[in-house]
Amino acid sequence: MDFNFFNRTSTDRLEPNDVDIVVDPQKRQAWILHIKPFRTQDSVAGISYNTATFQFTIRGKNGAEQVLEGVKVAEPLRADMENVKTVTTMWVNNAGNIFDINELPLELVRAAAAPPPSKK
Repeated sequence: MDFNFFNRTSTDRLEPNDVDIVVDPQKRQAWILHIKPFRTQDSVAGISYNTATFQFTIRGKNGAEQVLEGVKVAEPLRADMENVKTVTTMWVNNAGNIFDINELPLELVRAAAAPPPSKK
């Protein structure tokens, strides 16, 4: 028998191998495919992208936020992310079954990155 097990428990931290990010610069669209649900999976309402940290923040309808700390947009995609208008998040398993999908307008956050720690 072939079982395809995956984690249905929401998580506070997604790791790089839990997520795939795809960007289509011509359509100005990005997709985030993730195999673990977001902490706010049942009420995803918004998404932002920080151009300094290269990370996404997912917002729930109740205002809760989850920074995808373990996941950064890879260098080749960063310039294209500056022009993305829409992000589709898809909670999937390794067999390609889709459990949830959200199409969200992207908010760009142009914040400065934290300074590197001082060397003493």
